[in-house]
Amino acid sequence: MWTCGGGAVCRGRVGCTTAGFETRGPEELPALREVVRARFGPELAFLEAMPEILLTPDYLFVHGGVADEAHLEGLDAWKCMKNDDFLSQGHSFRRGAGR
Repeated sequence: MWTCGGGAVCRGRVGCTTAGFETRGPEELPALREVVRARFGPELAFLEAMPEILLTPDYLFVHGGVADEAHLEGLDAWKCMKNDDFLSQGHSFRRGAGR
C-alpha cells in the first residue's frame, strides 16, 4: 500500500486508464508522469499558459489565496494555488481600496 493525493491509502494498483498506464507503487509515478505528459500534451499546455492570478478593477481571483495583495508579481505561483486553510489566516482585502 502507498498513499495517493490527499494522503488516502491506495490498495492494489492505481491506474490512469485513459492514458493507458497503470502503476503498482510510487516508484512508477515518474513513468506515469511522462505518459500523462505525452497523452495530454495540448491540455497541459493550455493549463500551463493560464495565469495564476486574474485581476479586475474590483476583484482578485486566485485558486488558493494570496497573503499580500500589494506585491502580486513576486508571489510564488504554487503558494497562490495551494494555500490550505486560507480563510483562517486572517487575510482580507478590498480590491481597489485606497485609490
